[in-house]
Amino acid sequence: MKNLFCLEFFKLRHKKIWTLPFALIIVQFLWGMKAMMSYTTLHGSEGMWKYMLYQMSFLNCLMMPIIISIIASRISDMEHKGCTFKFINTIISPGKLYSAKFLSGSTYLIFMVLAQTVVMIFMSFMMKFKDVLPVHHILIFFIVTVIVNLCIFTIQLGISILVSNQMIALITGLIESFTGLFAMFFPKVIQRFFLWSYYSILSTLNPITDLKTKSFNVEYTSLDLWGLFVICISSVILFLAGKFIFERKEV
Repeated sequence: MKNLFCLEFFKLRHKKIWTLPFALIIVQFLWGMKAMMSYTTLHGSEGMWKYMLYQMSFLNCLMMPIIISIIASRISDMEHKGCTFKFINTIISPGKLYSAKFLSGSTYLIFMVLAQTVVMIFMSFMMKFKDVLPVHHILIFFIVTVIVNLCIFTIQLGISILVSNQMIALITGLIESFTGLFAMFFPKVIQRFFLWSYYSILSTLNPITDLKTKSFNVEYTSLDLWGLFVICISSVILFLAGKFIFERKEV
């Protein structure tokens, strides 16, 4: 498995797959800077970390499914273009190949979230946030984002590796992105049916809008443990289902 894992990175060495996560970080950095400047104009310098974490969860709902679909597609398209799945499966088991691709893609996603977290901390020092660094909530943000990313990646990898037309996988990622975004405007009981909205469901930031005063505020809240359980179980089930189907697929 270790050799297969290293081989996946070797095959991707010229695909410049890191450009996608890097572009995401740049866009989120610029968006975050603009959002924080607008926030300080209206609310002053208090509670900036709350608003930052809330904004990043919102951006993840919007952007992560698209980025994940592109990464999954890039990991799988080489074998589709060369029609080499049948040849590879005569040398190694399809299940091991599927697992190696999942692990390689997961590595990219974990480092992407790590970079996102580092950028947020960097912005807090650059913009001189006055509130105390919320280590607990930042850690939850990191863990939750990684888990939701991996869950969505299991869906996208299954589509990309099972369907030769990668445009289908990319369109699916686009649909997931808009579904996750619009689900945020529905009650949580409805949001729970859409895995792409779990970036906001598992956020420890609760937006509060006062319709009378037309004011907006963000407060810390506890982690939704039931939602965390659902996304973890869903990830395992989706991974095993994708692996099972690929092992029995005629290639």
